[in-house]
Amino acid sequence: MQYIVFGCGTIGERALRELKKKNVYCFCDNSNSKVGSNYFGKRIISFTELKVIYKDYLIVCALNQTNYNQVELQLCNAGIYNFLSFDMWKFAVINYGKKYNINNVSVSYTHLTLPTT
Repeated sequence: MQYIVFGCGTIGERALRELKKKNVYCFCDNSNSKVGSNYFGKRIISFTELKVIYKDYLIVCALNQTNYNQVELQLCNAGIYNFLSFDMWKFAVINYGKKYNINNVSVSYTHLTLPTT
């Protein structure tokens, strides 16, 4: 599974390490000054580009709570629901990663679905 990390701050850097760099396709950020540049060797895309490619990736929002709430609303208003917070991703890995193949997890706005064993 490939990820798009939403957020190019310190939480985004931590997410890149924990998700494994090879599994991260790119970053997305709302800051126009960051879009088009690279962050730890990964391209930073705009929200406009995210809306075109999002279906092929799981979006991990690596943001503080205030920014997460804003981005959650932005994603939902755009009809994008295949996202979760970095904290939720970590919760799934810590609690289910050994029992389930974390690459087979599906996510929707309302719940996390784990494959049956």
